[in-house]
Amino acid sequence: AAHQATKAEADPEWGAAAKALAAAPGTPLGKALDWSLRGLKLEHQEMLLDLAVFPAKVPVSLDAVLTMWTGRNASLPVLKAVSLIRKLCRRQLVSLVTTLYGWALLIDPRISAQLQSRTPRPSELHSRLAKAYYTAAMGPGDPELPDNVAQRDWHLVSNDEYFYQNVVRSWRAAGMKEVTLQLKKYEWLRAKIWAAGVGSLLEDFEAVEKDDQFRTLRAAMQLSRGTLRRCCWELPSQLYGRLETSTHGAAVSVCAGIERRSEALAVNDFSSEHELWLRPLFHSGLQLPDGIPVNRQAAGMHTKAITCFLFFGDGKLASGSEDGLVKVWDLRKRQVGRQYDLGRRVLAFDVHQHLPLFACTLDGAPVSLHLYNTKGELLTARNPLGAAGLGARSHGNLGFHPLKSYLAFDMEVLLI
Repeated sequence: AAHQATKAEADPEWGAAAKALAAAPGTPLGKALDWSLRGLKLEHQEMLLDLAVFPAKVPVSLDAVLTMWTGRNASLPVLKAVSLIRKLCRRQLVSLVTTLYGWALLIDPRISAQLQSRTPRPSELHSRLAKAYYTAAMGPGDPELPDNVAQRDWHLVSNDEYFYQNVVRSWRAAGMKEVTLQLKKYEWLRAKIWAAGVGSLLEDFEAVEKDDQFRTLRAAMQLSRGTLRRCCWELPSQLYGRLETSTHGAAVSVCAGIERRSEALAVNDFSSEHELWLRPLFHSGLQLPDGIPVNRQAAGMHTKAITCFLFFGDGKLASGSEDGLVKVWDLRKRQVGRQYDLGRRVLAFDVHQHLPLFACTLDGAPVSLHLYNTKGELLTARNPLGAAGLGARSHGNLGFHPLKSYLAFDMEVLLI
């Protein structure tokens, strides 16, 4: 406050508040927020409280903020909204940051806690945000949510770098039944993975892991994780190949959705509602197919689901699993050559083509990067930059440069 008092000429209202706060250094944050709200119109104060719906320390796209505010006032001019954002920034209530996709709003955790404490019914805010997104996607002709939850086409909402990453949070807070119903729809899975990646989609499945109807579908997504991280357009091929013969729960409806999107291709209808995909000739399901002898399986298999694997060298295959083990296989001998116990679920890994190094990301809060030599000795471990900075969610992506000593980890490039 004392620092901002020097800007009194630019903003007399804030200057007066800063001087009052400087005279009372023990003023709590709530009182400081009250001073900052002075000079704002009542409508603007309510719009500020609407920001309590967004998570703290997570960049929120300006499109998401505008969507929230237009849910309150459909005729709100964009310039008026931008002017309010600038005014809130001058009062240090929010911050503007740049991301890969443009400007975004950042709310300090202490300010966010104050805003949430002043919101009597947060569930209504989350419900209004979700409905505002749906109304914007449907257009003026069909503004209301259908009473039948299964008929709501959330996959038609455009990607603003916030909706697909965080809408599940609002659905739960509002008590909406969207999560379990949308995860049964192939259209939603497709839209989600294209917008937010396979890691974000798997987090949604982990939230319903106690629901038995998603058991087979979740296992198929886990097995396809490595492929979908690199090529999300292979989603229909991966799921159909693993679930075609399944008769369990949500897997049936997802396969039916894949078939519907490809039906019109028979009459050369290549509209946006349909897509080309490669249909597997053989079933690659979650259990050993009939007719393959058990003795053809390799000895020393993982005890839990395999999350990633990589072919490298001459006849070698490395696999990572939820059991915390990385195993290097000799494909000729069909046995494990080396094994590394990392203690936590392995999300992804890569092996350098020329140096005796391999790197992996391990599950946790946040996801951590571990670099090892081929003797299994830990060289370094670190968290993603986003976890210490803006609080961005990490999905554990990594990869070595094929020739040089560089390692890409999420949004960073490290020199090793």
